[in-house]
Amino acid sequence: MDLNLFKKFAKGKKIDTPKSNEVWLYTRVSSKDQKDNNSLENQKEAGDDYARNHGLIISKTFGGTYESASGDFTRKEFSRLLEEVRKAEIRPRAIMIFIMSRFSRTGAGGITLADELVEQLHVDLIEIASGKSTETEKGKVEIYTALMKAREENLNRLEVTVPGMKRFLKKGNRLGNAPRGWDHYGPRVKDITKISRTQELRINDDGRIIKQAWKLKIQGERDYIILKFLKDHGVQISKQSLSDMWRNPFYCGISVNSLLDGEVVEGNWEPMITQEEFFYVQELLEG
Repeated sequence: MDLNLFKKFAKGKKIDTPKSNEVWLYTRVSSKDQKDNNSLENQKEAGDDYARNHGLIISKTFGGTYESASGDFTRKEFSRLLEEVRKAEIRPRAIMIFIMSRFSRTGAGGITLADELVEQLHVDLIEIASGKSTETEKGKVEIYTALMKAREENLNRLEVTVPGMKRFLKKGNRLGNAPRGWDHYGPRVKDITKISRTQELRINDDGRIIKQAWKLKIQGERDYIILKFLKDHGVQISKQSLSDMWRNPFYCGISVNSLLDGEVVEGNWEPMITQEEFFYVQELLEG
């Protein structure tokens, strides 16, 4: 009798069947500055080199944009990657990431996702920069350790940067870009013509048109008329953006950033309307 018929009853470690040589590549940066500095291209080039040197074929690529790693499922491309892996009839051999912090910085959450991929879906993770892989038990421990390290680095960074950001906001400054209608001057702006020692937000030509739109709203004009007025004057704003604008106290010089933990701060910038006018508009919206 053919002994191969009994193989399904065999005990102990079984000889692995040959694996596919197809892999997927995930690239990500956490800021637009990194995207502009070709970091994504560098990650892809490193992935291409790794695949070529190890006889692998990259059949799909995900990411290719800047997405914050503060939450795994807030990243659209990352979520799409996981969804496609889960529903794929033929899954890739592995997912390649340049460094594990690009995969996740959530610590235990990232390890849970990695464990699902490796143990349940049988899709390994490969860290391109180090060559580490979950294909071995030792590599698995190293990859999971790297995910925890990424979380630790993130927490350490927050401990240093968040207090400074809060102090910056409490002085009446703005974090990030100002809403449309202001030119942003400061020490870290990209436009060299707007570099200055301290932050300053100045109402520009679009802002003067938007200021007139606020006056129309205060007079009780309907939004579709205001949208047409803005368009006729070269300022294209969506209906939803206009609705959001009416509810944003930034326009009356007030900062309500989430980092302020419920505190309200008067900003240093020139407002488009008074605080009284802002609350009058709120009454119109509620009425």
